[in-house]
Amino acid sequence: MKGPDASTLSLTLVPVLSEAQAWIPTGSMISPRAQHKAVLLQDGRVLVAGGGLYGGGQLSSAQLYNPATGTWAATGSMTIARFGHTLTLLPNGKVLVAGGFNNWTTADAEVYDPATGHWTPTGSITTARYAHTATLLPNGKVLVAGGRDYFNHFATAEIYDPVSETWTAMTGLMQATRAYHCATLLPNGKVLVDGGWGSFDLPSAELYDPAADTWNPTGSMAVHGGTGPTATLLQDGRVLAVDYDSELYDPTSQTWTATAPLSTWRDESTATLLQSGEALVAGGYPALASAERYSPQSVAWTTTASMATGRDSHTATLLPNGQVLVAGGWQDNYNPPAFASAEIYQPIVVQKANYDPTTQDLHVEATSALGASAALELVGYGAMSFKSNLGEWVITTRAAVNPGTVTVRGVEGSTTAPVK
Repeated sequence: MKGPDASTLSLTLVPVLSEAQAWIPTGSMISPRAQHKAVLLQDGRVLVAGGGLYGGGQLSSAQLYNPATGTWAATGSMTIARFGHTLTLLPNGKVLVAGGFNNWTTADAEVYDPATGHWTPTGSITTARYAHTATLLPNGKVLVAGGRDYFNHFATAEIYDPVSETWTAMTGLMQATRAYHCATLLPNGKVLVDGGWGSFDLPSAELYDPAADTWNPTGSMAVHGGTGPTATLLQDGRVLAVDYDSELYDPTSQTWTATAPLSTWRDESTATLLQSGEALVAGGYPALASAERYSPQSVAWTTTASMATGRDSHTATLLPNGQVLVAGGWQDNYNPPAFASAEIYQPIVVQKANYDPTTQDLHVEATSALGASAALELVGYGAMSFKSNLGEWVITTRAAVNPGTVTVRGVEGSTTAPVK
């Protein structure tokens, strides 16, 4: 049988096992912290800033993680210590920090310049707030919405213009007062705001339209609400919300639908969109080490390997190489100690694959944390493989691979790459 057309054949890896260790250690932060914020810089480093310590202390310090070396380095400190703040990567590569709590609610805002390692004040937000959201809009401006102070929750919002370095209060109010909520920029340019806390858990959601400068209600949530939610924009434009359980928002129908249940109820966890299109949810209250992945294709959750350290109120950042950096967090919600430790989630990531129609071997070069005995199976062709050297598998298919998409089962991963 003639071999496949290289332009039409692609490789797909899907997870079928959960026993393998997909978490690998990396360097610890210089200082422990929880309730901090992290953002991926344009040069591939990760900026971590602020956060809290047990006993009510807040941090002004910041540090940088270098994925190439797996090490952390100190950088300039913010002028004000804070947690409950936001970090937003601006189009010019700088980072905006806004609001937060420092023994009292602050209106302070600063901009971090990775080139100099310094923070520069950039005016004050019009309403001092923490537990708010900050969303980069398509026009390069930043929408800050909701939040609270020591006594009240807010329905107010404001816009930051990085060109003029000015803040402008919006005249329109959100549909509800809310803090600890989520905000997600949708492909249509609107911003979905959902969940959070007012005087109680809020199942409501609303949309901000930057073109019309208006807030409008959208479908109410099915199961969501509370003070530790996550919202992840999936590749198909839907939004996956997780807080205790999970549900999906469809921007076309403006409706929420409950998903298959999580294996573990979790709060104060992290959710990260992997390069495969799956969402990785890790940790959560009370200091969970477990993790699971949501597949939009199978519409199901799959338990994956657990972290080395149980943690909540940590950060998770997708790195350019497809790995996920998890850092800091509490050992047990607000109890000592906060962690300085960090670890890396390493799914299978395929660099390239080559099919030899003569020998019917599929050569796969990939990175993973699976170890030398990892096996892959080419579904439908009765094939198994064992890693022959670091990062390479040879799969003997025992039958010609037809043009189209072939599926390879493996541990801890879902990714695609052209087969040449």
